[in-house]
Amino acid sequence: MFEVAEAYEVMMGRWSRQLAPLFVEFVGVRDGEKVLDVGCGTGSLSATFPCVTLELGDAQELAYLD
Repeated sequence: MFEVAEAYEVMMGRWSRQLAPLFVEFVGVRDGEKVLDVGCGTGSLSATFPCVTLELGDAQELAYLD
């Protein structure tokens, strides 16, 4: 359905940018905690955090506990 990133951004990105801050507040993420955003799409959720360290890799091989 979204083979082109720009089409995804037009359809989904606008909602992601609006909902991401509300979602972060709802979940209760605090400074210093780690968040794993697999398949982050436009990255709107990741960009909501004030200090973000990005790691790119195979989601099954990332060094996070289950």
